[in-house]
Amino acid sequence: VKPLRRRLRERAAPGKTGRFLSWYAKHLAHTYPSEVGFLYIDNHVRPYYVKRRISKAFVTQRRLAMRAASDFWVTNGSGQPFFVVTGEVTSALTTALLPILTKVRGVVGPDARPTVVFDRGGWSPKLFRQILDLGFDFLTYRKGRHRRYPPRDFMEKQEEVDGETVTYRLRDGRICLGGRRLRTVVRLREDGRQTVIVGSRWDLTDVQFAHWMFARWREEN
Repeated sequence: VKPLRRRLRERAAPGKTGRFLSWYAKHLAHTYPSEVGFLYIDNHVRPYYVKRRISKAFVTQRRLAMRAASDFWVTNGSGQPFFVVTGEVTSALTTALLPILTKVRGVVGPDARPTVVFDRGGWSPKLFRQILDLGFDFLTYRKGRHRRYPPRDFMEKQEEVDGETVTYRLRDGRICLGGRRLRTVVRLREDGRQTVIVGSRWDLTDVQFAHWMFARWREEN
């Protein structure tokens, strides 16, 4: 282990780690362009053990209040790592998302229009408008209270998506948020709960719309 650590220190000494990670992200984007059509973004609190004095936060895994940082992970459509941005633990997804998308734009190029998928932590009608203005599409869960629809409004749909056959009971509709007309697809679960997805992809079928949102668990796994 000692020689391995020594060699890692030698490699890290020139301070080119950021350049290498940036090059590697561009390499992935250009080698597998179909994998960056959907990008999943989420933040995770990580215990911090190095020398900088930073604020404390409650770390769920340890059940302790300790020094911690927030890692904002960006993964591709298969859930594989694309790149990561480290920020202060107080950084919210709503404030970190635009700088992350600026970095994504530098990686995928000016002509690409990826769809970014994130959870309720990024819910903000103002942010949705800014995401669209930057040339991205998005999918997310609706936050807060919402209207419940009667079971008769839902239709059972089955379709093969991304190599697997999926079946959902769905209701397709639209909503206006932040001055933009957006699409909303609601899924009726077996236990009666209703999951509302909001996004800007009008070209997808309702099954595809729901599936790519639920595939966000690939990043968690």
